[in-house]
Amino acid sequence: MTWFESMTPGSVKGTVLETDDLDEEVARLRSLGVEIAGDVQDAPWGRFATFDDPDGNGLVLQQTTQQTAQQTARQTAQLTATGSPRYRGPMDSHDWDERYQGTDLVWTATPNQFLVSEVEGLTPGTAVDLACGEGRNSVWLAEQGWAVTGVDFSAVGLAKGAKLAEARGVDVTWVEASVADWVAPLGGVDLVVVCYLQLPEPQRTAALTKAADAVAPGGMLLVIAHDKDNLIRGVGGPQDPAALYAAPEVVDVAVAAGLHVDRAGQVLRSVVTDAGTREAVDTLVRASRMTGRPGELK
Repeated sequence: MTWFESMTPGSVKGTVLETDDLDEEVARLRSLGVEIAGDVQDAPWGRFATFDDPDGNGLVLQQTTQQTAQQTARQTAQLTATGSPRYRGPMDSHDWDERYQGTDLVWTATPNQFLVSEVEGLTPGTAVDLACGEGRNSVWLAEQGWAVTGVDFSAVGLAKGAKLAEARGVDVTWVEASVADWVAPLGGVDLVVVCYLQLPEPQRTAALTKAADAVAPGGMLLVIAHDKDNLIRGVGGPQDPAALYAAPEVVDVAVAAGLHVDRAGQVLRSVVTDAGTREAVDTLVRASRMTGRPGELK
């Protein structure tokens, strides 16, 4: 249990709280739905982030320079021992159910900007939105005329997606399953979308392989994810490097599945924060199965 989970209204004395792993605590707070004001910031004495406690009081979570040095030493030792940075592991369905609790949408009802730019104008066919969350992208695809299946292992997220689809007057087939357990239809799918699927290796490669294999002749795979460089020059997203992507890794999976890579690289996504508009760094890979005319899925 972290200090925040054990905190009750009125139990925190003072406005400054210390941690020996600021990134980990910030990621944990965000997973619990806590609004962090802006990004982790540097200071002469270390690093800090600000947020409100349950009483609405402003708090500072800080990591001093000495604590940062101790954290770096621990991470270096972990890297030497295991060959990879420390990773807490992916959130399970129960974790996501808790995060999606409440009436408000966590990710808003607006579709991902890169999904819109890459798919708009294509001839609609069948589509699957893997790890669809609260269904915003599934609903948008349905509004464009696609026959969409939204797949996620969070029952709460799917219920919110169904409510959004009903409000928008569109039909979406919702499937409660992890990407690992999802079974692609015979003949494949015209459009396979994977947006911000947060998995470490080797689960991520297995999931992307399943997604790529599901692309029908003439169809397209679209992968959008938090890029590894986002930790250095971006904003938001997972703070665990093991959960982040690099385009060449996705390209390798697509090519191994027999797809032709049409676009691969980093894209910048504008994010509005309390400190102003910042840019997040995402991975984007678009690949197609070269049967029929590229760009026309039917």
